[in-house]
Amino acid sequence: MSIFSVAGVALPFAVGYLLALVTWLFYLAAMNLLRHKDAMHPVAKLHAYALVAVGVVLDALLNAIVATVLFLDPPRDALLTGRLRRYINDPKERPWRRRVAKWVCVHLLDQFDPTGDHCKE
Repeated sequence: MSIFSVAGVALPFAVGYLLALVTWLFYLAAMNLLRHKDAMHPVAKLHAYALVAVGVVLDALLNAIVATVLFLDPPRDALLTGRLRRYINDPKERPWRRRVAKWVCVHLLDQFDPTGDHCKE
């Protein structure tokens, strides 16, 4: 196996991981901004809305690209949270998808949401 064939396999995974990491970073920032939205100065709110807009675009890309590969299922929701909620709440959904979606919600999303339950409808 040549270095080019290894890079051809590793590069898409690295890009997908980087997209997931950057999107999660924007999610963490958005959840922190949500906690402080009432106390923010209008200029800070303006910047916060710009940050959230970038985060939504990243979330849509993550859902369309990385989650499609991870869950072996094309997107039917605009954002990842919609997909995760659908997998968790649909009893007809494949059990492995429900388990992975629940793990992502519990370990990466819920604990940072001010409500404590990001994936609940």
